[in-house]
Amino acid sequence: MVQAGFLDSVLNPVFLPLLKLGAFWAIFIISLFLTFVTTIIYKCVTNQKLMKSLRDDLKGLQNEMKALKDNPTKMMSKQKELMTKNMEYMRHSMWSTIFTIFPVLIVFGWLNAYVAFSPLVADQGFNVTLTMGPGFSSPPQVELPQGIEVSKSYPKGSGNFVVFNFVGKEGVYDTPPLRFKYEGETCDVPVKITATGGNGYSYPLVSCKTPHMQSALVSNKPMKPLGAISIFGWHPGWFGTYIILSLIFSMLLRKVLKVY
Repeated sequence: MVQAGFLDSVLNPVFLPLLKLGAFWAIFIISLFLTFVTTIIYKCVTNQKLMKSLRDDLKGLQNEMKALKDNPTKMMSKQKELMTKNMEYMRHSMWSTIFTIFPVLIVFGWLNAYVAFSPLVADQGFNVTLTMGPGFSSPPQVELPQGIEVSKSYPKGSGNFVVFNFVGKEGVYDTPPLRFKYEGETCDVPVKITATGGNGYSYPLVSCKTPHMQSALVSNKPMKPLGAISIFGWHPGWFGTYIILSLIFSMLLRKVLKVY
């Protein structure tokens, strides 16, 4: 994931105000913008006359193959020709990818840092679940940064999981973070707590890489931009929502702008 320092300074002034509209509309606008830009770049860096000719050839070969379904020998010959044409089409299309891949990945990094999960909110409890390795006998100790308190009835354990509940004030707690200790081992878990209506979070899954403490999971809920709407039981996150929207926008823009 691209680090937040660069993303915050460059992209926040442009994209952060969109989050006031909600995660879905932020992704909607960003997806439309990126799809429009990549479509224009694609049209500019490719030979559109050649691309149209290749696409027409591909459609023609597909129709010929349908007519030859009872003649396997000729059909295989046409299939080889189709594959050659398709490879040529893809080779010419690749140029636009070279120009757009890095900016798109940077925006993906920003989206992953701001719309993948719901933020932790000040003065509202959140959990950290530690996955313990074999042979642990007692809960880890926790060192608290100033501004965060642990709930009195915690930690709680079940199997190889130990759950802590915390309440904190608004702030970024990474120096120092929440620090868990067990028999000389430490696991640092940075958290970001926002005011109500705030944005951003530290990535909730931390790999502890110690024999007794394997990982820590902060209870940021995964963001579901479509809310309760499901697609055949699937509730897409930010990336799935972006892909669906970009495919729709790409088809519409290519048709409107006559891009082949």
